[in-house]
Amino acid sequence: MPKKITKDTKLKVGITVNSEQDKLPSVWSSGAWQNVIFLYYLLQESHRLSSVRFLNHAVKPSKTLEVVQGTNLPLHTFDELKDDLDVLIIMGIQLSQEMVDHFREKGTKVICFHVGNHYIITLENILFDLHQRGGGEFDGCTMDGVWTLPHHEKTCRSFFETTLNAPVTSMPYLWNALFIEHMVLKNNLGGKFGYQPKSSEYKQKIVIFEPNINIVKSSIYPMLISELAYREKPELIGGIHVTNTAKFHRQTAFNKFAFTLDITKKGIASYDDRYDTPSFMSFYGDIVLSHQWENGLNNLYFDLLYGNYPLVHNSIFLKDIGYYYEEFDAKGGAKQLIKALSKHNHEDYKKKCKKELDKVDIYNSENIKAYEDGLFALFK
Repeated sequence: MPKKITKDTKLKVGITVNSEQDKLPSVWSSGAWQNVIFLYYLLQESHRLSSVRFLNHAVKPSKTLEVVQGTNLPLHTFDELKDDLDVLIIMGIQLSQEMVDHFREKGTKVICFHVGNHYIITLENILFDLHQRGGGEFDGCTMDGVWTLPHHEKTCRSFFETTLNAPVTSMPYLWNALFIEHMVLKNNLGGKFGYQPKSSEYKQKIVIFEPNINIVKSSIYPMLISELAYREKPELIGGIHVTNTAKFHRQTAFNKFAFTLDITKKGIASYDDRYDTPSFMSFYGDIVLSHQWENGLNNLYFDLLYGNYPLVHNSIFLKDIGYYYEEFDAKGGAKQLIKALSKHNHEDYKKKCKKELDKVDIYNSENIKAYEDGLFALFK
């Protein structure tokens, strides 16, 4: 039965998560988990909602979710919320057809909020027989809408519209300093994390953080860019840390590629393990070099801008901040990297960083309104 929703109605909203008693999620290590928490806190700021609650769909569900040390959010079961929601956002875990049908029969609007590039994930699952979560999980559930993020709209809009047979809306990207501040405090990095201006004689260290999990974020182009910059201006570079590559030390294809580069043969580049961003930058990095393919908004970028670190990147969404080069233009990237190494204006950059962070902040009134409007639009 349709619910009677007016402009004065205060909505009850639920967000799905999966948190087991014996296997609590690591919020820091997952961008998707951070997106769930950011959405929760943003919706809590809305005066047009009466409640925002987590629906924990787990085998042995925990009763709370630790966001950061000392901050735990309450979790609710399906039975507790099944008759008490106006909108359910399926985000942290999918629900069964029976559960979705129950909510919709009660007049609850059910939407999927996909924060990953599900087209790419599905494609890789099919082509390489992988089992990556977040793609290819088509169970036929009927939805009232799908939310995606601006940097996935190009590749995923038609994909979602067709496979889920529901209207797709692009929602603002969200970020907040909550997690980066917690890591700085937890690891005693106060006074260490954050870019410090360097003398002209200082050779700066470049860090590449691409996870090398799938094709959207890999180290290949940053390595090419580093090589071209080193060939032209070796005196500017004190070292290149290519993280998330220790797993490739014995892989033939990676080694053949890496040893075509002077930065490898001359020992300028080190191929390292995975590390948390603030700790690594506090001790080993000055500038971050990045490359992505149809994934131009990442929490990593905003964490680095929060620390005012020079960011060399190819994200069209951040064209006005950092050192932007186009798509797969390694020469253009090298030019921008050399500029970041030799002509960085720290004070001007700090102002630009703050302006960019304000745009995505969960307490930005424009972002709150956009999500309110998205929720109420479901009832039109």
